[in-house]
Amino acid sequence: MLGGSAALAVGATARPALAKGVGVDAPGAAVAREVVRGMMAQTHAPAMSAAVCRDGELVWAEAFGLADLETKAPVSLTGRFRLASVSKLFAGAVAARLAERGAVNLDRPIGNYRPSLPEPHRRTTLRQLLGHTAGVRHYIPRDYDPKAPGGAIDFRPYRNTEEALAVFIHDPLVSKPGEAFNYSTFGYVLAGAVLESATGKRFPQLVTEEVIRPLDLPTLMPESMTSVIPQRVSCYQPLKDGGLFKAPAINPAYKWAGGGYVGAASDVARFCTAFTTPGYLDEENLERMFTPLAPGPVGIGWWLDRDPEGRLRGYHAGSIAGGRSIALLLPEAGVSVVVLSNLSDLPVDPLTPAQRIAEAFLV
Repeated sequence: MLGGSAALAVGATARPALAKGVGVDAPGAAVAREVVRGMMAQTHAPAMSAAVCRDGELVWAEAFGLADLETKAPVSLTGRFRLASVSKLFAGAVAARLAERGAVNLDRPIGNYRPSLPEPHRRTTLRQLLGHTAGVRHYIPRDYDPKAPGGAIDFRPYRNTEEALAVFIHDPLVSKPGEAFNYSTFGYVLAGAVLESATGKRFPQLVTEEVIRPLDLPTLMPESMTSVIPQRVSCYQPLKDGGLFKAPAINPAYKWAGGGYVGAASDVARFCTAFTTPGYLDEENLERMFTPLAPGPVGIGWWLDRDPEGRLRGYHAGSIAGGRSIALLLPEAGVSVVVLSNLSDLPVDPLTPAQRIAEAFLV
């Protein structure tokens, strides 16, 4: 999963570079633009980028604000933002694609793939990990303690998968696998490790082979402390007095499967729209992806509910140092919406504005 440079080959860029805006005069674009600008005014985010796909096509994308406050460089449509937990959707896609080909079984005990795991985890399944019912803990204060061995987890080096797993793998489960819903980024870290063991490939290689190349998404890539990321959007955090400061450099390499990717809004929206019709996945696996795993509200990666019009809705939000993200998909309507920001802790629920943007393109 880890080790070496994270600046991996992500496939050839088949499309020309995007202009400042796509579909700026499309029906719904004016409303979407107003929604994003309203979010920026409310949150003081230096930059946002948003995109909409409908029926498999990118119909609108615009970038707003500054990629860097010091240089006053404007953000572009190919600017790479931290995606935070939206990255979990890539892990879910990898698992679903491998399961479709029989390379993994989502309901087989993961100890069969990775027998070195501590005994409490061995009977857990990949489906439980991806649906947050495996009993793996989420973050706790110790993870962020600079006095902890190795320091806070975001600032440690990670040379391999075992060092990432060591952050949590020996801690007690918070519930028995399958008995309760407990949202857990570390559950996805474990899922990524299991996928590695099942295939003999590093997790970023799996994302490249199963997500980036087949869907032609060249801006997606994993981030680490050694990453060289072209068109990276600078990351900011808010001060209590209303000001901003540049977020410190962090190392998300321990959680690539749970929150460690960067990318452009248009590519994330294209990724989402791949789940509106059979093709990228077959019909049976699409249905499983959008079926909640009891007792929780999550299928394979996607949080699931119904929108105000009663349509099936899948979504995932993310929050990270210098980033806030939302990916929304209305699979029955064929619409996906992605909004990315380079500011932490936005005082707004991103699902509501994303839904407003989706509805603007359904009028």
